[in-house]
Order: sequence, then structure tokens, then C-alpha cells
Amino acid sequence: MYILRDQSYSESKVELILHVIDRETYDEDEIIAITGLIEFKYGNGGVYKQEISLTEEDFDILKNQLDNLDLSSPLNVLTLDEPDLSFFVLGEIEKEHPLDLLISLDSGQAVSNIGTESGVALRMTVTVDEFNEWILNIKKSFK
Repeated sequence: MYILRDQSYSESKVELILHVIDRETYDEDEIIAITGLIEFKYGNGGVYKQEISLTEEDFDILKNQLDNLDLSSPLNVLTLDEPDLSFFVLGEIEKEHPLDLLISLDSGQAVSNIGTESGVALRMTVTVDEFNEWILNIKKSFK
């Protein structure tokens, strides 16, 4: 279980959790994929869960995008090969300041296997180091 928590978790109770259910290797390409359950937990006791399939490449892409944020842009979009999950960094970024992060799951994919631009979202404040640690810990599950 990999948990990314809001900086004000004691008050907000907002967190993103990835539970690894299964791990599979595709021999022809030596691609390792995990099937996981992504879970959004909200401060009011709300929970949204969705099964998702992710590869190590998804986390390589996410890490690369995080390392190369456009500090002057009011919006940075961090996307994966997996279309269901997206991360948005809101507002201009200042070094040593936390990120205002919006995490979105595409409900169209979950409900009718059709991509949409709307879905459940979770908003939290995290440091770059916390986000990096979450990514790197998940990458270890591919070894």
C-alpha cells in the first residue's frame, strides 16, 4: 500500500492510496505491469475506489514530468500512458514551497470505457519530496 497524504492530513483526512493487487510480466517486451486499486479518501469520510493497471514506464514518465515542471506556468499537467489517472499542479511553483495537486480519475473510463474529461478528483497539498517519495516507493514494486 502506497499512501500520499495532504500536508494538513490531521484536519483534512485527504489521501491517495494505491493498493497493489497483482503483478504481471509480459515476456515479449519485458514489461512489468501492476494491477492496483486506486483509492481517493476525502475528509468527510467519502471514499472512491477504482481498479487500474499501471506499468513502471508510467512512473518513469510521472517522475520525469515532476522533475521538469514549468515553474512559471499556472498549470502543469502530469499524464501517464494509463489514460484514467492524471495529476495537475495548480498555480505557479516556487522552490521549497508545497505543490497544490489535483489528482483526477476519468469516470468515463470506469463507467462506460469511454474517455471523458470529467471524473472524480482529489485535491491536496504535498511537497515535491513527498510526491517523489511516493513515486519511487511504487517503482520498487516493479523490481
